[in-house]
Amino acid sequence: MYKELQELCQLRALEFNSDSNRFFSEILVNQKSFTFNINEFSSEWIKFYKEEFVNSINNEFKKTIRNHNLNINFDDYIVIKYFYLWVLVDFFEILPFVPTTPSSILNIGAGIGYLDIILSKLYSSSTLNYYLIEKETSENELHYDGSEHSMKKMILPLMLLSKNFQENKIQNAFFYSPNNFKENIKNITKPINFIISLRSYCYLYAIDEYYEEIKIISNKDTFLIVDVHIDYTNEFKNKFIPLKQIKAYKTFTRVLAKLK
Repeated sequence: MYKELQELCQLRALEFNSDSNRFFSEILVNQKSFTFNINEFSSEWIKFYKEEFVNSINNEFKKTIRNHNLNINFDDYIVIKYFYLWVLVDFFEILPFVPTTPSSILNIGAGIGYLDIILSKLYSSSTLNYYLIEKETSENELHYDGSEHSMKKMILPLMLLSKNFQENKIQNAFFYSPNNFKENIKNITKPINFIISLRSYCYLYAIDEYYEEIKIISNKDTFLIVDVHIDYTNEFKNKFIPLKQIKAYKTFTRVLAKLK
């Protein structure tokens, strides 16, 4: 699958025109075409949070892509590359375990939101609500320019997520910072059918970070797909019922689970 996605990624990059075509399409499931917008909001997020990834493909872009397609710029290329080799890898990995007909989805640590955009197109329901949690502002981070100088850079992840949803014309989406979500938890339409958090809750953040809120908005039919850091494994099993190990990575395990 990964090799196929690499080939598709290169094909889409070689035919992409940054000056006119802001969309690309792919057939992902059941012979259905999924169309996605590429914009500066997504590239800004990727350049900040996936800096090592961006730097690693710079030479590849110059030598392989630009030699065959002068119409694509680097910002658009990193979005396409990220989409195919990060987002789609996650999507196909969790696809066998996502609910068939959810009425609501919560993503904790949604990032730029492409996984949720795929799910919205997969379900194609006007009544499906999306609740997305992301930080309002990034922490100040030092970014080095290759010389002895460095600068602090900060972005607004929640705003970029919202803008990306708008550009991709996704409706019924509600955006929260962690604090706003917790403050408004009783106003969330319950129950949430499907909770997802990849490389965020239970991985970067402790189990207790959202546990009480998840109990409020969940019921016995709520499924979760989360990445559980190896340090949180025992605590996770005390509070959740692991149903299926989707995949084990070096520092975490991706699991399908329910509340106890």
